Amino acid sequence: MKLRPTGHDGPDATASGQSVAGPFGVNETAELVLDLIGPTELVGQDALTLVRGRTAQGGVSVTDALIEEGAAAADGVARMLATRHHLPLVDIASSGVAADAAQMIPVNTLERAVAVPYAFEDDVLKVVVADPGNLHAIDELRLATRHPLELAVGSRDDIVVQLQKLVRAAEAVGTALLEAEAEEDDSGDDLDADDGISDGP
Repeated sequence: MKLRPTGHDGPDATASGQSVAGPFGVNETAELVLDLIGPTELVGQDALTLVRGRTAQGGVSVTDALIEEGAAAADGVARMLATRHHLPLVDIASSGVAADAAQMIPVNTLERAVAVPYAFEDDVLKVVVADPGNLHAIDELRLATRHPLELAVGSRDDIVVQLQKLVRAAEAVGTALLEAEAEEDDSGDDLDADDGISDGP
C-alpha cells in the first residue's frame, strides 16, 4: 500500500495543516489528517464526509471545516492546535483580557486575524489566536505593534466573544469623541456670537 506524503516538510504545506491541492483537487494533507481521525471514531463518518468535501474545495483548513460542520468543538480544536504548534493554551473566558493590552492593536486587525491581546508584561504583548497556522494574519499582528509578541492558542468562540466586546467598546469611544467635538463646536459658536455682540456699537 502506498502511503500519502504527510506534507509537513514539503514546500506545498502550511502550518495550519493545509496543503496545495494535488491532482484532481485532492488536498493530500487534509486527506491524511482525516484518514487518521476516522479510525478513532471521535468524528462520525457523515461528518467526516462533509469535512472532506469542504477541504477538497480548497481554502479551508481541516480545523475550520471540523468546526463549521459541527464535527468538533472549538475548545477541542484549540487544544489540538496548541499541541501541534507547541504553544500554550489560554482560556481567556476565565483569565480575562487586560484593557491596556487589548488597545495596543487596532480592532479591525484583530478581527481579521481572529486574535486578542490579553496581557502586556515586560514589554511583551501576549496575544491569543484561533489559528496559529495563519502566518499572514500573524505577520499582520506583528506589523501592527512595535512590541514583540508572545503567541498562545485559544478557543475561536471565546476569542470572537472578546472581539465583539472590543468592537462595542471602540464604537462607544468613537461616539463619545464625536459628541465631545460637537459640544466644543457649539461652545465655539456661542463665544463667537458673544464676541460679535460685545464688539458692536
